[in-house]
Amino acid sequence: FYLFFIVMSFAGFGLIIHTGGPEARRAGLVYLVLVIVSEALLLPGLWLAVAEADSLSLADVAANLADGGGAAMLLLAAGFGVKAAVLPLHVWLPLAYPVVPAPMSAPFSGAMIKAGVLGLISFLPVGLGSYPGFATLFIVGGFAAVLHGAAGGMLRRNARWALADSCIS
Repeated sequence: FYLFFIVMSFAGFGLIIHTGGPEARRAGLVYLVLVIVSEALLLPGLWLAVAEADSLSLADVAANLADGGGAAMLLLAAGFGVKAAVLPLHVWLPLAYPVVPAPMSAPFSGAMIKAGVLGLISFLPVGLGSYPGFATLFIVGGFAAVLHGAAGGMLRRNARWALADSCIS
């Protein structure tokens, strides 16, 4: 899972910087920094989760996290949150969408953001076990993302920026 997740992350960098212009380079730099931070959080989070579960099975790891994997849970939430464009970790998205090739905007959205959401859903048993407040945090954050994305999408004239706001929403 992690190997393909990191390959996808760095492949997205190529899509962002393909034009080589100053906007693309800036967006690529922001994306690359956040991807490296994300991966730096995910790897120890996965190591901790697997070590605590004493298993490589995703089901065992998720079940163990539900019973009290505090540090691993926080690391995984932050790491996957960058890729899923969770507020306030979404800053790469509005910069990247205007410079990604038009035919790749939708797949970029589908692959990148949904992979982060899949990681969150797969590893973080929100509302279960020792962390029922975690679900409340995600609900409030989701509501804030909907408002932020809707407001941003209505104010944008550029269709790609509106798509980025829609994805944040």
